[in-house]
Amino acid sequence: MLGLVMANSAGHQPVMKTFAQSPIDSDFIQDPYPFYDRARADGDLFYWQDYDAVCAVSHAAVAACLKDKRLGREIPTEFAPDIPAHLAPFYAVEAHSMLELNPPRHTRLRGLVLRAFTSRRIAELEPEIETLCHQLIDAFPTGEFDVLDAYARTVPVIIIARLLGVPEARADDLLNWSNAMVAMYVSGRTRAVEDRAIAATEAFVAFMRAFVDENAKPPPMI
Repeated sequence: MLGLVMANSAGHQPVMKTFAQSPIDSDFIQDPYPFYDRARADGDLFYWQDYDAVCAVSHAAVAACLKDKRLGREIPTEFAPDIPAHLAPFYAVEAHSMLELNPPRHTRLRGLVLRAFTSRRIAELEPEIETLCHQLIDAFPTGEFDVLDAYARTVPVIIIARLLGVPEARADDLLNWSNAMVAMYVSGRTRAVEDRAIAATEAFVAFMRAFVDENAKPPPMI
């Protein structure tokens, strides 16, 4: 399909080179750019052996792929990989993630989310965010500390909790669950990473179901 997009005017498929480069090699992680330079020098596309995938490396190729409606996030059923039983809880949740969907399902869910992120609502949050930032800064400990944990990670997760109406006391749980689940997409994941992701997924699902059930109850009679 990508070959059809990038075919030249004579109707021939472009020659695609194959490269092997471990994405977890320490030298590559520290400086990946020489590899990317070699890949770009040989055309719009290349086959990355370690990922078993075709990669687009030019602006023209990436733009063509993004605009082609035949290319999307959802994998056709006949090409979908088998999911190991121990990972079923994680992928049952990911199956409903907007990051994994195409229209019209993506459009429907995006419309629901955008109701909480209107420009007016975001503008209204500015004083609240400023106050939160000052509170966190005032609470900085003396001596050395991790600014990511004390500030940078804390601000967004608390604001998201407020937007969703989730108790702020669970902000740390939301962050920990998210980090554990996102680790499923890191190169070289292990069974330990998978087990932590499954535990986080199940805890998150249990929390959300309890939260929805609680808020779905009618208010007490006065």
